[in-house]
Amino acid sequence: MTKNITDELHLLRSILHSDDHFQIRLSEDFNQICLKLDYDIQISFFIDSNNPSIKSITINNIHDLRIDKLTTKSSLKYDQWINIRDYFNKLIQQSNSNTSIYSIIQLIQENILQICKSNDKQSISNENASTSIQKFHGADLIYNTKIDHSQVLILTGNEITENPNLIQGMYHFNQSTNQWNLCSNVLSLSSDDLKIPSIDPMYIPEHCQFVTWNIFSSEDFYSNERYKEILKTLKSFLPDIICLQEVTNNFLNILLDEIWLKENNYYIIITRNILDNNQNKSCRELMLMKNIRPRAFSICSFHLSKEKEYIIARFELNSKITIDIINLHLYKSNEKISEELEYLFKQMNTQNYMIIGDFNFGDEDLIEENIIQKYKYQIHDLWKDIYDNEEVILNFNIR
Repeated sequence: MTKNITDELHLLRSILHSDDHFQIRLSEDFNQICLKLDYDIQISFFIDSNNPSIKSITINNIHDLRIDKLTTKSSLKYDQWINIRDYFNKLIQQSNSNTSIYSIIQLIQENILQICKSNDKQSISNENASTSIQKFHGADLIYNTKIDHSQVLILTGNEITENPNLIQGMYHFNQSTNQWNLCSNVLSLSSDDLKIPSIDPMYIPEHCQFVTWNIFSSEDFYSNERYKEILKTLKSFLPDIICLQEVTNNFLNILLDEIWLKENNYYIIITRNILDNNQNKSCRELMLMKNIRPRAFSICSFHLSKEKEYIIARFELNSKITIDIINLHLYKSNEKISEELEYLFKQMNTQNYMIIGDFNFGDEDLIEENIIQKYKYQIHDLWKDIYDNEEVILNFNIR
């Protein structure tokens, strides 16, 4: 790390409340810098700190500058968080290649400080207004709240059941109505003309974090404990794209009620098999995307079984290049795995695609390895490059 970069990092650290709020996460090519501000808001970016040509931390010398809300437990209201995020995006749009990151963070800190003062005044006002009715606060909530019976959650012990009238498709949470809405006017892959640019493109970030997780469909095996830990882990990382397998209807209902999911602008693709409570079906895929709406998507049947399905979602890397991301769960039979893989390799007609999920085979399964070797000039086994026994989160750069 050059002396100039080190000095600027010390300068960034100086505007934070604590040294603990400043983190450098090391990777092979880039270092990720994470700065925690008030209300658990974090600004992060990647920088090649070993590049001698980089003399200062400016917009043109960093990658994937972003702002995130780390927790939902702060006193920051949702509309206040949106205002901060919009202000941050406005600063980025108005900046030039020489704009320093230090200046941007200072402006965001000042913006947050104004909100702090506003919150303090509102808190004092609310406290004074509620003093005289403190004894009857519970009764006030009971008798003056209208109940929408279509959205009632029935709590029975640790179980959650819900009737949101969901159907197969892609959903996005509407903050104004407090509901998950089915996204309309979404193209299928067969209807998507790659020659026609998107009206409102949403590009995959340069540094994209993926999670793939088979959450195990058996609800007789400590499901409440497992679901709680799975959701806790996902919340801690807030990945850009999440691919889940063996998702049950019960897990889906719990997931859709998670505040972190609602507040972080996630899109979610749900397959019909999840909505079917038939416990014999283990092929239930789910795909979640943070701040990224796919250009098109389809839910396809497997070649060997029409009941088994997988998700293909098409995303834009830039205005000219797309990538299809496939979330699937392959069979346990070696012969079926190899046949299904070969069929899939032949059917994919896009230049860029990525297959993610539970493949049900490992490095020692020769039949499947032979199929991958057969198509070695068409596909690249990324798992072998980044595999780690202790890590389920896969981080890599999309070039």
